[in-house]
Amino acid sequence: MYLINTDPGYERIKQAFKTVLSIVLVVAIFVWHFSGPGVLLAGFCTAALSICHEGENTKQQMISMLIAALCFVSAICIGVLLSDYLVWFYFIFVLVCFLAFYVREKYGPRYLSFPIFSLLIMLISFNLPNVFKPYVYLMIALAGCSVAFIVNFCLLPVNMKLQLKHNYKVFFYKYDQIVVLLLNGVSKAKKEDYYRNTFLKIDSLIDKLRNERLLTKGLPLNVNRRERMTQNVVYQYELFKLLSMINESLMLLSTHKLDNNIILLQKKVLKNLSEIVMSAMNLLAADSKTETVSFDCLDASLAEFKKEASKSIGSGINSISIVFLSNFVFGVTRTALILGKQLELLKIKEDIEK
Repeated sequence: MYLINTDPGYERIKQAFKTVLSIVLVVAIFVWHFSGPGVLLAGFCTAALSICHEGENTKQQMISMLIAALCFVSAICIGVLLSDYLVWFYFIFVLVCFLAFYVREKYGPRYLSFPIFSLLIMLISFNLPNVFKPYVYLMIALAGCSVAFIVNFCLLPVNMKLQLKHNYKVFFYKYDQIVVLLLNGVSKAKKEDYYRNTFLKIDSLIDKLRNERLLTKGLPLNVNRRERMTQNVVYQYELFKLLSMINESLMLLSTHKLDNNIILLQKKVLKNLSEIVMSAMNLLAADSKTETVSFDCLDASLAEFKKEASKSIGSGINSISIVFLSNFVFGVTRTALILGKQLELLKIKEDIEK
């Protein structure tokens, strides 16, 4: 579970292995014929290109890597050909710096890595000794890029279907951790102190889980299914907003005096929500095609909670507490609906790219 927390989907470990393997292969190819600066350039280009594969699916990752390879080769051409023209190199380097950071800011995550690596490769190429002809450095760079591409997409390709299912399991595990933290506060004698101390921690965990984009990695983004994928992204955004709403509602309710029955039902609702999330994770782990996750217990406990809350309204409960209770009920109800829709997405076989 430690690896799940630090490396969702084991992506960093797998990518690190691919990078090291690519470098070893390139060094083994060139160490006998182009030792020294040749091996250095080939190894650096291979390592950099192995990192520059951002994208939501295989097609996007391949396009990103090809764009990065083209930029690396261009950077080597500039660096090697202008090694004897210092002023011209400085002038072009400043222009390329502007372009690199402009691309990073304008086009987002898919273009964060390769602009900076292109600058570094240009500097390395400019300072390379004149041991080989310029075209030799270009051949070495192309060979290194080719090896990285082959290792990442031919020898050790990512199975997007398995990756997506694994990402869902990781998501449900982390989501349940947050729900358990919320559930623990309901059982505390000093709820106000608990939620005051854990509110920011839970909010930080929600932001971290959202930024990992586990539910979008591996989804196809072609034109035919754009509407469905767009709706899926909207559901995911709403899912995290609802979790923040539940967190805020419980923190604010902790400062109000509530009936013991309402507190017990709060605990029951959160416990049922946690059981649903764990059932979803276990279902994916078992790779079952017939079983489904039941929401009946949660629906029953929510109905019971609403009934008890209605009684409290008639007994003169604080109007502010009513608002927070309503937000809590709405947050859990809507969360259950969206979790169900996320699970349905995995059943649509044609929407998962292998």
